[in-house]
Amino acid sequence: MSTGTKIGIVSACVGLVLIVMLVVSAVGMSNSEVRLRNQATAQQENIGLVYDKTWKIIQQQAQVSDQYASQFKEIYGYMMSERYKPGSGTVMQWIKEDNPNFSPEMMITLNQSIASQRTNFAYEQKKLLDIKRVHDDVLTTFPSSLICGSRPAIKVQLVTSGQTKEAMRTGEDNNVDLFNK
Repeated sequence: MSTGTKIGIVSACVGLVLIVMLVVSAVGMSNSEVRLRNQATAQQENIGLVYDKTWKIIQQQAQVSDQYASQFKEIYGYMMSERYKPGSGTVMQWIKEDNPNFSPEMMITLNQSIASQRTNFAYEQKKLLDIKRVHDDVLTTFPSSLICGSRPAIKVQLVTSGQTKEAMRTGEDNNVDLFNK
């Protein structure tokens, strides 16, 4: 076999290896983009579940607190009216007695639940934004942009408040008075 033939065979083999490497790389980039898209879809659905869980926990704890306050008011009022009936000589007896107290623990628990559930919800939305950022990088950076650049960007749906949307639109947040709107 001549030297020219050997060089031709080696060149063909090197070319074939390069083509196989490029194809494998392109398939890998494409698969990465698809995995990110699937992950974003799953995370968007997860956010819906977290929102539902958050809403239900807060709503049900608030109902328990409301029920407790209502029952306490009813029982306490009845107990005091029966205990201190006019003419019984016990009007000032309440000073010496140990009367039932309304416990603030349920309200504290509710407040903690609101804070922790909203923090968890924000964290899950942040994860979705991070998935979108990585996907956008795949679509816009070389060399993956050559393979995936024509694919559509992931659209995310974030849950936020009207006040936040207005602040983002105007670039101002002037509502610093928490208790008087």
